Amino acid sequence: MENKRVCLEDIGKELGVSKNTVSRALRDCSDISESLKEKVRLKAKEMNYIPNNTSILLRQNISKFIGIITCDLLNPYYSINIDRLIKVLKAAGYMPITILTDSGYLDFEVLKTLLNYQVQAVISFQDLTLETYNFIQNNNFPVILYGLQSRYPGICSVYSDDKMGGELIAKECLKLERKKVCYITWEDVEASQRREEGFTSILNKNNLNVDKLVIGYNNDFDYLSIILNKEYDFIFAYCDMIANEVITKLKKAGYKNYTIYGFDGVSSYISLCKHIKSVKAPTDMMCNYVLEVIQDLKNTRNLSTKTKIFDVKIC
Repeated sequence: MENKRVCLEDIGKELGVSKNTVSRALRDCSDISESLKEKVRLKAKEMNYIPNNTSILLRQNISKFIGIITCDLLNPYYSINIDRLIKVLKAAGYMPITILTDSGYLDFEVLKTLLNYQVQAVISFQDLTLETYNFIQNNNFPVILYGLQSRYPGICSVYSDDKMGGELIAKECLKLERKKVCYITWEDVEASQRREEGFTSILNKNNLNVDKLVIGYNNDFDYLSIILNKEYDFIFAYCDMIANEVITKLKKAGYKNYTIYGFDGVSSYISLCKHIKSVKAPTDMMCNYVLEVIQDLKNTRNLSTKTKIFDVKIC
């Protein structure tokens, strides 16, 4: 099977020796010659072998390492939630290992790095590549997605009710009787689709159209001119980071006739951040739930049943 995890038998077949011989060679047992040990080590490395210690570690409750993966620490959303996760995990006796990647997905190479640390589970702020997905499915390795829903079935996801958040902001727009509305987001963001859906569905039912502005991560799109020309009086930004940037630019341009809402409630966690009307998820509850899932790994490996969506509120 493609992406099947290499096992001791596979290495043994390549070298013409038994599984037990391979195992003893990798454990540096004295009854195996040094030359054979070296051949086994080289072949294991060549075949990308990863020791399958996870099930033993879980049964014996030895491993206390938990991997945390993110590709962004500049956005306060990630730093706030990772900080909370680390504190919750440490209080329960775990040792979090945080890796910052340069990819928008949980690549298999990154997962292998964590497996070498013999982590008990991985918490990821980014979705999986197909190679990573096939690996964790074939090997029943626990990965918990935080803040998003996976595009693949059977993956445990813990995230906020993004559609509900969009609906709440739409109702605020209606209360204010705003007429020129836009939604600003980054491109290709899974959670953004649900936020946009909740926002536009409510407003469309009330005969209000919503323009969508998609900005690149390099801020190479001149959305400021569009806002000024269209004279939007209500703006919903995908996250507080975007909302803060929009507010700064509009302030410099002298534009005041608008209301803006973000998402993440950053200012309620970091006092130095500018207060932005926003949707807030129960971060502490989400982090505590992730801990519950990890602690329950010894009893169940079917993490897909552990997916949970948390209600949000305006703050």
